[in-house]
Amino acid sequence: MRLGTIALSAAALFLLASPPEALAQQKILRMVPHADLKVTDPISTTATITIDHAMMIYDTLYAWDASLNPKPQMVASHTLSADSLLYTFALRPGLKFHDGSAVTAKDVVASVKRWEARDTMGQKLAEMTKAMAAVDDNTFTIQLKAPYAYTLTTLASSGGNIPAIMRFKDAEADPFTRAPRSSTRSSPTMCRAASRRRA
Repeated sequence: MRLGTIALSAAALFLLASPPEALAQQKILRMVPHADLKVTDPISTTATITIDHAMMIYDTLYAWDASLNPKPQMVASHTLSADSLLYTFALRPGLKFHDGSAVTAKDVVASVKRWEARDTMGQKLAEMTKAMAAVDDNTFTIQLKAPYAYTLTTLASSGGNIPAIMRFKDAEADPFTRAPRSSTRSSPTMCRAASRRRA
């Protein structure tokens, strides 16, 4: 039996033997990436290290489940008009960036539009969209030119560029250049860098 298999088996036994309360208290995920993080903007590149980092610090409107069905993340609810042309989205209450400012529909619309300019699935959604606008701080709409069954699936995309929700002032950056480095994130998690020991 290989050493790696033994280690994995031991870890699995430890998890099975640990009470749920102990596991629930573990709030730190330690990760050793395959490369140094040079670019933090997940719109300007699809580099794996950048996307891995972005998935930990940014939240998205929807995410795919194990069966690739879109499930709400930052969205509390949505409605679709009878003609399947108008989506109305309500954000979850209490969403905040790490600087304490509220996540608003204005941030969302700017972030999605920036992402659409670079991502293949996003570009198709943009092609099918007549208008996207913030109605108020907690509500935004996507008006389609024709019914598009992949709207929610697209907003849940995690392949290629990811539709990371950023602050409006960060999302205003040209999608074909890197957004300025910002410590303000939309995910409930935070990342802290540690020095890497080299062999």
